[in-house]
Amino acid sequence: MIKIIQPCTIEIAENNFKSFHIKMSYKEGKLSLYGVIGAKRNGDAHGSCGQNLDELKRESLKLAKGWTKEDIEKLYTIWKRWHLNDINSQCEHQRQLGWEEKGLKEVTHYKYELNYKTILKQEKIKKEIIKLLDIGKTVKLNKEQIELINLPYFFNTFDELANEDFYKLDKKVSKKLLHLTPEEHPEGILTKKCPICGYECGTEWLFEEVPDNIIEWLFSRPKPENRYSWK
Repeated sequence: MIKIIQPCTIEIAENNFKSFHIKMSYKEGKLSLYGVIGAKRNGDAHGSCGQNLDELKRESLKLAKGWTKEDIEKLYTIWKRWHLNDINSQCEHQRQLGWEEKGLKEVTHYKYELNYKTILKQEKIKKEIIKLLDIGKTVKLNKEQIELINLPYFFNTFDELANEDFYKLDKKVSKKLLHLTPEEHPEGILTKKCPICGYECGTEWLFEEVPDNIIEWLFSRPKPENRYSWK
């Protein structure tokens, strides 16, 4: 089944409202929704398109005929919960435990590299070691020298260094907990086992059947009030 609905119009500029059309597809138990604001005949759009369900949260939207505020809220909830129900990375228990929301949390990953000053110190120690070995003497390093020479060139951490006595920041990136294993980050959920069924998060695409009453509600929505120029 394929159906296009138009629940509202969205203000894309001051007093400039464009129709928000949503294409719904339900085939072989798989549900997908795709939104377009102000669709153009050439395939472009005046506003956003794709997974733009957050547009339904706008205060300035205008309801289309046959739609209520409660309908908009229900549509948003269904879209967020059931879109692409055949590629869930988490089992139903993990979602009930809030892992889906937790997985979206971002943490900062820092990558440091030895600063020039530290590299020079390491090179100095290495030269002294080679010099002593060449003349047959025993090499004895103090604790500070041992720690210094064993410092790795790169250093990865999720905690920002309080000082940069030995390292300088190479780069930092934000990563979602959904993409990190518990070994990489204590809060990471990738491959983390479900305490109920044992499924390891993110290791498979899981299918979950959409309840019949949801499909019935979606495909009984009113036909578009305004003409749309895409299919």
